[in-house]
Amino acid sequence: MVHRHLNPRNVIVTPEGVARIVDFGLPRASDEAAPPSDSPRPPLDRLAYAAPEQVSGRRGDGRADLYALGVILYELLTGERPHDSSDLASLSFQIAHTPAPPLTRFNRQVSPASSRWC
Repeated sequence: MVHRHLNPRNVIVTPEGVARIVDFGLPRASDEAAPPSDSPRPPLDRLAYAAPEQVSGRRGDGRADLYALGVILYELLTGERPHDSSDLASLSFQIAHTPAPPLTRFNRQVSPASSRWC
């Protein structure tokens, strides 16, 4: 199953401390052919978690979900998003063309190995 619109609002933590992904309003089976994208771009709060291929107008697959989880983890570890702008075009450009700064730029307690992994 591919979610396609993961962001922090779609992840809850149960009282037992287990993270759960919710709001599967736009999922599709991972082997389902992706239809052409005809929907408008998501608002800034969701665009920040979109993969480069999604901001380029292509439909994301499971790799886009992994990218979004990486952005969520980045934000959890640093308190910052790897790409941030109040302008849709600027944010889209950053996501598509600019590597994320190392996590240690915002949180020196993150190990270099964790920074590379994220």
